[in-house]
Amino acid sequence: VLTERDLRIEGSILGHCVARYASRCANRSTSIWSMKTDDGKTRRRVLTIEVTPESMSIVQAKGKRNAPPTRRAADILR
Repeated sequence: VLTERDLRIEGSILGHCVARYASRCANRSTSIWSMKTDDGKTRRRVLTIEVTPESMSIVQAKGKRNAPPTRRAADILR
């Protein structure tokens, strides 16, 4: 996710408040990633992932409406 607009779109589609992370992204204290799946016909967002840039470690990964990752999404994330 590269822009504040992208953060708003991500939050709107997955129904959570990731847009509030814009200032933290701008000062590079965090980075936000969007995990999408593709079944050959449809590409859809399944997780929003927060990563600490310094350590490259995942802080959190949330699905639609802040749900935890599904088993499949967690397997892909690992």
